[in-house]
Amino acid sequence: MQKEPIRVAHIVGKMIGGGVEQVVMNYFTNLDHSKIQFDFIVDDDSTDIPEKEILSNGGRIFKVSGYQKIGSYQKDLMRLFSEQNYQIVHSHINTLSVLPLQVAKKAGIPIRIAHNHSTAAKGEWKKNLMKWTLRLFAKRYPTHYMAPTEYAGRWLFGDKVPLIILRNGIDPDRFVYNDEARQKIRKALGVEDGTLLFGNVGRMVWQKNQVFLLKIFAEAKRIQPNAKCLIIGNGPLEKELIHLADDLFVKEDLLIVQNTERVEDYFQAMDMFIFPSNYEGLGMVAVEAQVSGLPVLKSDNVPDEVQMTPFIRSLSLELTPRAWAEVAQQLLAETNGERKTYKKEIEEAGYSIQKEAEKLENIYERLIKDL
Repeated sequence: MQKEPIRVAHIVGKMIGGGVEQVVMNYFTNLDHSKIQFDFIVDDDSTDIPEKEILSNGGRIFKVSGYQKIGSYQKDLMRLFSEQNYQIVHSHINTLSVLPLQVAKKAGIPIRIAHNHSTAAKGEWKKNLMKWTLRLFAKRYPTHYMAPTEYAGRWLFGDKVPLIILRNGIDPDRFVYNDEARQKIRKALGVEDGTLLFGNVGRMVWQKNQVFLLKIFAEAKRIQPNAKCLIIGNGPLEKELIHLADDLFVKEDLLIVQNTERVEDYFQAMDMFIFPSNYEGLGMVAVEAQVSGLPVLKSDNVPDEVQMTPFIRSLSLELTPRAWAEVAQQLLAETNGERKTYKKEIEEAGYSIQKEAEKLENIYERLIKDL
């Protein structure tokens, strides 16, 4: 008689097409589902739940009230935990993991994993006030601590807890350079041969700092007028960014593509990836860009763990947009327009989703065995 797979409750929060959700989905789709299954516990106002993919792989979806309605949120979770009898709850909502893990402890769930994917930076004082407050309770309810980098883990949990590093794995084969995809996407975007295409992938929020990106782009066009800028994503700052592009006289050269399931094809179309984030727990899109051979210019707020190829530079956001644009030109000159795939380097750095998914399977099995 075949043993039932271990079913893990994953607290994902709002599924709105963000990076953390994609990280969880990457693990889910690459696991051995005869051993491990995921239940996705999501806020009921989620707008981008990949239901077909989850259900077809044997996963389940449970909607609960958003954490803003704290009473309803806790009540929904307690009812769900009591009904499903989980042995493992794995929370991905960073400092907010305090809330579901508190309920999980009260419900008697023995294994409670807090997984931190993010950090903080000056500029979001309301959000940071909440983060710093919740940090005080970050170690009260988890039994285990996880993060994609040492920095992200220690930022939330401190130096004294045993920390499990689980890389945000990807399938490198998806991002191998493909000239056919490059020509197809550039044609669809109206980007002619010889046009320099700067790119960025991320939600249009303060964290991703696309305001600074557009200022860099405006300066880059002064150096090389035949250039365009592509942003893959959406978010609350979209209108503000369009107005800024107009003020900077680059609106006609700004291309915006809403979230796409084929982001790897758009990496092929780019000539440089610019990633000036105000903060990141890791910054997986910078890793994906490097697989496809793109030169990458990132802020020094993005952890150095993403630096895996010769053509990536890290700059301070205190430098002027002009200084960033000049370094971008120098980096482009170094690459000389050549595109090399860095699949092997990314795999050796530990970002293969197949290996990391297997590692996660082993972690769950070991934790259950040790109960």
